[in-house]
Parts: sequence; structure tokens; C-alpha cells
Amino acid sequence: MTTQIYHDICAYLRRLTKDTPYEGHVYAVGGCCRDEVMGNDIKDVDLAVDLPDGGIRFANWLAANKLTVSEPVLFPKFGTAKLQLREFPDDELQVVQTRREKYTDHNSRNPETAFGSLQEDCLRRDLTINSLYYDITNDRLIDITGVGVKHIHEHVLRTPTEPFETFDDDPVRILRCVRFAARFGWKIDNNLLEAMSANAGRLNIISRPRLIGEFNKLLTGPRPDIGLGYLRDIGALSFIFPQLNPLKRLPDDTRQPAKEDMNPSDYSVWDHTLDTLHYLEKTENHPWLPLRLAAMLYETGKQPSKVRHPDGTVSYPQYELRSTKVARQMMRALHYDSPIVRRTLFLITHHRAAVTWGEHAEYMTDRDLRRLQLASGNYEMFEALLDLIDAFNHASGIYLEQVKYIRRRTQEMIETGDHMFDFELPVSTEDISRIKGTRSQKFIHRVTQHLLKMALHNPRRNDYERLIRRFR
Repeated sequence: MTTQIYHDICAYLRRLTKDTPYEGHVYAVGGCCRDEVMGNDIKDVDLAVDLPDGGIRFANWLAANKLTVSEPVLFPKFGTAKLQLREFPDDELQVVQTRREKYTDHNSRNPETAFGSLQEDCLRRDLTINSLYYDITNDRLIDITGVGVKHIHEHVLRTPTEPFETFDDDPVRILRCVRFAARFGWKIDNNLLEAMSANAGRLNIISRPRLIGEFNKLLTGPRPDIGLGYLRDIGALSFIFPQLNPLKRLPDDTRQPAKEDMNPSDYSVWDHTLDTLHYLEKTENHPWLPLRLAAMLYETGKQPSKVRHPDGTVSYPQYELRSTKVARQMMRALHYDSPIVRRTLFLITHHRAAVTWGEHAEYMTDRDLRRLQLASGNYEMFEALLDLIDAFNHASGIYLEQVKYIRRRTQEMIETGDHMFDFELPVSTEDISRIKGTRSQKFIHRVTQHLLKMALHNPRRNDYERLIRRFR
């Protein structure tokens, strides 16, 4: 969606609702209003209807008049609906009634939602900058708190009501506040930080899917390193990824910190992790959750693998193997989908694959490179791994040119057909069984591994039957 399309949708709805029961009752709300004031591109449109059950009723009215692409998706429990207008089929709208929330159980984030006035709807929102409304009928912006626009221009984050009450009611607002601070580069004042810290423990009452859904937005958004820093400072990280906390107490064992103004003796594994995330965010074309997760978790195995030497120095031998185990346990406990877990663990396991290849990959052999291509399985995963390796190198202050040379050689292999992406042996296990006259799975596996080793030298070879016959 573009800002122009947003304007077109609002103008279309203005004409559509004229002289109907919805005239004067439909508002654009939240992010689209905030982004318009900030001059940012508008990504999506949320609508609020200040009538009882207004969101669902308005969605059904649009569908009954054949103005939607298909039947709206309704969520009666929350009074919301999702739909696409025939006039704008590529843009999904979410429609909700203005509401108030009543918390009957302080230990559960399952409020009773009910119709509320525009003012009540405003006061239940997370931040003043997200509490703006655009009156579609009268073509005017409504700032109920009176300070939402002011806070946008001043780059200030405030809550519509007393901050302790805001975060006590719904602790997920802590993550949202941190996410906006990181996204816009705005500081969170001490008042909000104190309220967030006081309520961080209430994150325990949030369902895992909802908590992780909001955390993933922070992690894949701008400046996740800033966001994670805030979460650690207020104690919230302990209720999401507690295994990250010890990293601040571990001295980093890389050559030098990426931050020039930091004393190397003060540079911790935590600082190194944040530097990795920051460099990755600067260079990544499209944020990818498994890659961001890997950058955040790849050093979590350093605590259990820590070795202190007689001279007082510290090292973490084969920490990537421990990190894989720690990350697997954390991600499964938080109910991440299996494909995300699998891809994240692959990246963590192999992030040190090029550590001995040299500044210009001068010690890398074609066989080394093909082995990494084969392990990656496809070009996209390989590229993600190179992004992580590059971010690790820059955070460590070493091998700053290495990945450029790895990519250059990989491109040459692609052009000549000598790469190992999506590689499959041209002979099957049945072929091996037939040629060698055995059904032993152990023997067939040994033959297969031998053939793959030969393919690493020359992926285009065509003498596999001869190799099978000669294998003993």
C-alpha cells in the first residue's frame, strides 16, 4: 500500500457511507494516522466504527452490497473483521468496533471486550502516537489526548493513561513501546522505563504465541539491538529468552570490539551479539526471522563452554555446538514452528564455517566451498549464512573482506555449473544395491558418502557407476 492508495481508500469510503447509518462513524486509526503525520509510507489501514458491534456489522454491510472481494473473515469474540474491497483488491483492511476493555482476572491477559466510546477506545491504546483517529466522513484528524501529534513531532513516547496502569493492564505493550523506540530511534523516558520494569514480570501471563508474535516484530524491525538492550535493562528479557542474560557477564574472546569508543576489557559477549545484529540489520535487504534469531542466539552456548586459561584469558571451544542445543530448547519452549527452528539451527551451527579461510578467502578451497553449498541445500540459505558470517566478522573486527571473495567465487561456480546447490547424486540407493549386489543399508550409506566426497571435487563428473564398482 502507498500513501496515495490510503487517501483513495478513505475518499472511497467517504462516498460509500454518505447518507447511510455509517456516515460519521467510520475512522482510520493507529499506525496509518501516525505514519501520515510523520510523512512515512503507509503500510496498512485499520478502521474503527464507533457503533455497537460496528466492525462486524460494517464488514457484513460491505459484503451484502457486493463491495468486497469475498466474504469477510470475522472474529466475533474480539468484534473484528478482515476484508478486501473490490475497488482495492490488493489491500487488506481490518475493521473493529471502538471498544473498552475490562480485566476481571488480574492474572490473565484475557480482558472482556465491549463496545466503548471513541474516548474509551483511545485511552486503552498503548501510546499517544498510536491514539490518533482520522474522521473519514469529515476529512479531519482527531487527537483525543491532545498531545499525540505533539509527541510525534517531539519524538517522545508516552502512554495515553498513567504508564503503570497501561503496562499492568496489558504487559505486551512493553514490547510494543520498545519496538517503536527502536524503530524510530526515540528514547524512552525514565517514567516509562520504571513502569515497564515494574510490570515486566507480568509477561508471564501472556500466551506464548502472542508474546513471540510481538517479539518477532521487534527482532525483524529496525535496530533490534536497541530493542534487546531495552528489554534486558528493564528485566523483560528474563521472561522471553533468559539464556541471553549471562552473555553480559562473559568477556568477548574475539580480536577487538566493533565499537571504537569501547575499552576491549569492557566488551562482553552480549555487546558482540548486539553488534552482530546491528551490522546484519544495516546490510540485510529483507529481514528474515531465522537469520535474526540465529544472530541473537548463536553465542548462547558460550556460558556452558567457557574455559578459563592459566594466564587469565577466556575461550569458548566449539561453543556453536552448545549454542545449537540451547537455541533448540529455547525455541521449542516458545513454540516456534519447526521450519523456523530448523533453519535457525543450521545458521547457528555453521556460522564459523569460514573462520579459517582468511581475510580474502585465500585458504578456502573449491571443495570447502562446495561442501558449504551442499550443506546449505539451496542458494537462499547459503546467502543467509554468508550474511551471518559477514555480520560476525564485522562485529569481531576481522576478515572484513572475506565474504565478498566467497560470493565472487560462488558466482563463478554458478556460471560454470560447478556449484553444489540443490545437488543430487545421479545414482540411487537402488542402483548401488544392484551394482554391488547387497541390501546392507550401512554399506550403501558408506558408498553414498564416498560418491558425495568425489562430487565435491567435480560436481559434473559422470563416472559414478565406475566409482561404485571400485568401492570396497
